[in-house]
Amino acid sequence: MGTADAQEDSRYGGTIRSILVEGNQRIEARTVQSYLLVEPGDSFDPDRIDLSLKTLFATNLFADVSI
Repeated sequence: MGTADAQEDSRYGGTIRSILVEGNQRIEARTVQSYLLVEPGDSFDPDRIDLSLKTLFATNLFADVSI
C-alpha cells in the first residue's frame, strides 16, 4: 500500500497518544524523540511518520530503526 493509499485508509487517523522509545542503548530517549517530526497530541500522518523514520535513520546513530 502506498503512502497516498494509507492516508485514505480508515485504519489511519486519530491522535498520537504516546511515543515509546525502545532498544536504545547509548542514546537518550529524548534525543531520539528530538529527531521525530511527530509528537503526542499530533494527528496521525503516515507521511510524517515515514519522514521521521528516514530522518532518524539518516543520523547514522542506529543500525536499525523501526516505527
